[in-house]
Order: sequence, then C-alpha cells, then structure tokens
Amino acid sequence: IIGLVAASNLQKYNFSKAFIGTNGVSEKQGFTTPDTEEAMLKAVAIERSFVTYVLCDHTKFGKVSAVSFSPVAAACIICDKCDDEQLKSKTVVKEVTA
Repeated sequence: IIGLVAASNLQKYNFSKAFIGTNGVSEKQGFTTPDTEEAMLKAVAIERSFVTYVLCDHTKFGKVSAVSFSPVAAACIICDKCDDEQLKSKTVVKEVTA
C-alpha cells in the first residue's frame, strides 16, 4: 500500500525499529529511491521510528536515485561491506557476512 492515504495512516503509529530498503546511498543525497510515493512512506516510517536500519548491499553505495527519503545520519546501515570511511563517519555501519 502506497500513497497519501497510506502515509496518513502510518503517521498514527510509533515504531521501536524500522527496517527499510534503499536503491542508493550517497553521503550528499542520503538514501534514495526512484519512486516518490515509496520515498514518502519510507520518510514517514523513519520519522515515526525510535531506531531505523537501512538494509543494502555494497552495490548501492555511491548510487543516487531520483528521490531522497532520508539523510544517512538518520539511520544505521546494515550491509555486506562498506569501504567508504567518510560515510562510516556520518552514521553507524554494520557489515554482515554469511
């Protein structure tokens, strides 16, 4: 469910944790996605969450999609690997391997 109605309904809830996917991660543009309605929902979920985790793999770093939904400092990143030391200085980055 996406759109204004979904975003309005999401505003009613409080979350202890949110796990969000992303299409791109950039120090300057933050977390990005190509879809405006998806970005709106993700932004609301992050705003309503006590702690937010953004899940991505290393191919998303340095990629920028059309719509930003959050600065990188607003969430912890869980990924397979991250070699970007500047990004690591802006937020918590947890690398997970199998």
